[in-house]
Amino acid sequence: MPLSNILLPLLAILGCGLCPSALAADPSPVGHYVLTGMQEVGSQLRLSPEGRFEYMLAYGAYDEYASGTWQLKGRQVVLNTDGEAVPAKFVLKESGHDPEPVIRVQVVNASGQGLAGIDIIIDPDGSGGQEGYTQTYGYSLSVGKPAAPKLVALGVKMYQVAWQAFTDLPATHNRYVFVFEPGTLGKAQFRDLAFDWDGESLTVVREQQRMRYQKR
Repeated sequence: MPLSNILLPLLAILGCGLCPSALAADPSPVGHYVLTGMQEVGSQLRLSPEGRFEYMLAYGAYDEYASGTWQLKGRQVVLNTDGEAVPAKFVLKESGHDPEPVIRVQVVNASGQGLAGIDIIIDPDGSGGQEGYTQTYGYSLSVGKPAAPKLVALGVKMYQVAWQAFTDLPATHNRYVFVFEPGTLGKAQFRDLAFDWDGESLTVVREQQRMRYQKR
């Protein structure tokens, strides 16, 4: 067999490896990523082939999650959370009069379970009031006589839920139950949040912190 009959097919195979169509494509960003290099913070990000993402972060008592869509734009992976942000709020559910000279406030969830750790200010007479936080059974403040306070304010400083003040309270009532409606509290609102992608990891800057997610 002529040598050319052997070399020509071999050269064709080797040469094809140099053709643009045969060059190895960049790996897909699809996969599971884990935050690295940050102490006391745990976070994961999963990109699905269908263009969906799931995200979670835990730092101390703070938990954050999100889900939505992702797109590859050049060398960046861009995330957008589903839906719109809904602010948390407190709603006065019921109130009543007790004969004891005490103002009592309880905060519950939608199921009626008492919530601990809700920040509270009670101002009984317009002098500035007292600040504290609720237990599951509520919060109470002793006063001179059973009467409505000038102000009850509720918030959750840990999660940046701003104070919500209640001032127009029934004049003879000193017992109150509020319902906490969390809205989208704890759900990260990503709007065109761009992660730099290097083929192995995703990097983003949030709250002036550089966060690197390594692909597993």
